Amino acid sequence: MPELKKSMQEKTLIKYKSLQTPGLFKSPNPIQNLRTLEQKSWGVKNSQSILNSRSIKQKKLIIYSYSLSYNLLKEIISKLNLNITLTKEIKKASVIIGLKKHLQQNQKLQYLAKQKKIPIYVVNRSSIYQITKLIQFIVS
Repeated sequence: MPELKKSMQEKTLIKYKSLQTPGLFKSPNPIQNLRTLEQKSWGVKNSQSILNSRSIKQKKLIIYSYSLSYNLLKEIISKLNLNITLTKEIKKASVIIGLKKHLQQNQKLQYLAKQKKIPIYVVNRSSIYQITKLIQFIVS
């Protein structure tokens, strides 16, 4: 017990180094510096998003869906707010997407896609999540 009392009476000394941020608080008005830093970071973020949206808008994607619901694709595209057209003619398509099981069985479609140099993308299930991820992958 005497050791416990002794340790309670001892002082704890904490050593620290002052944090120096270069250029942040050099001017007499630190609030002004924080605002300009905030504006710069938002400007960078906005310019990056504008560049990304421009690259998406420049690509005109025409999708032919095989064994996937046309309305489901339409809904996903509208929710993602992308410039994508759905077609019912394979020859006009720039991409073919469909269910893996059905696409493997259709040799004519594979041959036509190979002949026209149209890439084929497959999903295992007709779920909103898988189709959304696939479309995002194709667009990016």
